[in-house]
Amino acid sequence: MILSFVRYSSLAYILVAVYFISIVNMGNRLVLGSILPNGTMHIIFFLIFISSLIIILKEKVLKKPLLVGSLVLCLFTLPSVFFSEYLDVAFIKYISFFIGLFSLVFISNKIIYSPTMNSSFVFSSYRNINRFFIIISIAIYFLGLGYTVNETGFAGILNHPQAFGVYLVLIIVTELYSLQFIRSKNNYYSYIFIVLASAFSFMTESRLSIISIVILLFIYYFLFLKPKKTHLLALLLIISTSIFVFDDISNKAEFVLSKSGRANSTGLQALESSRGFLAEASIYNFLENPIAGIGFQVSNGKFGSYPMEVERATLLNIPIKAAVEKGVFWTALSEETGVLGILGFLIFLTAYFKKLRKKFSILVIASIFLIGSGESFFFSLGGIGAVAWCTYFMLYIANNSNKHNNLSAF
Repeated sequence: MILSFVRYSSLAYILVAVYFISIVNMGNRLVLGSILPNGTMHIIFFLIFISSLIIILKEKVLKKPLLVGSLVLCLFTLPSVFFSEYLDVAFIKYISFFIGLFSLVFISNKIIYSPTMNSSFVFSSYRNINRFFIIISIAIYFLGLGYTVNETGFAGILNHPQAFGVYLVLIIVTELYSLQFIRSKNNYYSYIFIVLASAFSFMTESRLSIISIVILLFIYYFLFLKPKKTHLLALLLIISTSIFVFDDISNKAEFVLSKSGRANSTGLQALESSRGFLAEASIYNFLENPIAGIGFQVSNGKFGSYPMEVERATLLNIPIKAAVEKGVFWTALSEETGVLGILGFLIFLTAYFKKLRKKFSILVIASIFLIGSGESFFFSLGGIGAVAWCTYFMLYIANNSNKHNNLSAF
């Protein structure tokens, strides 16, 4: 039964369902409450993984570059588990992540290469799910239920403004892809949702989200749009007008970037106080363990990093919870998995980007780099990491489809 369900076009529905559940899993508790039990995403990925193995063993297909790239990443990060002082914690987190990653890679490749390819459905469904949640977030704002953490950082449909900020970056990337590659008379909807997502980003007070979206929009403009004289004149007009109200703009920007005064610093100083010291600790840990790192998704509390508190089950003393805070993925990658892990991750990304349209791949690379510079969830699929990876694999599917010509906007 499982085997017949996980075939061809059914996989598109599974991928869309996983994406929807991954968002609901991080849903605003004031609106949704605690709908899903802990570990829901891990259970889902495990079931898909078992089904994937059955199909692979039956069909004997393992030649696709991204599948090979994921196996290389799996192999190159494995030493970080066995050389870790927290072997059991690293091993469980390692298994959890790679089961999820391999499941997403398998589904994506199966959709692309199956004779009943349904990648158009995947893209339009993802886009419309995002738009649905943006509209719901508007309603949440007017109901006053979007402030789950503090009184000024808007979290929208999600349970934390920082997570919502990352989600908005992913929405922007999806809408920009739609604008550039989807032939539709209703593309103006994308402009509307880009504006709404940008406005919500400002309301989250997430510096990562605001800066990332601004940079991505600039990259898109210079890559895909031909600057005209009218554009330059409009830009000059905006700049000249801004000079007269510079103090007001500066004060408002500082107010938001300081998170309504909660943060004591902005700019580079804010980076140092919120993320910099964690990145510095990761660098020192890497220098002590350059080959295999300190362990997959673990923290040793050295050099100023936060110590890892491990919760264990009464039965068999198995670790069930061990949260870590690294702040910056790129330094955490080197710290946790060493040179081998860095090399494996680069090989995996190369296999991924090889199938993307060259110009748009720059935008996707920029989004991954920017998000990774302020968050460290790419090795976790229990929260916003699942939303991010689902989005990037959706774009991978979309880039390998020629069936987007007649997509409707909503």
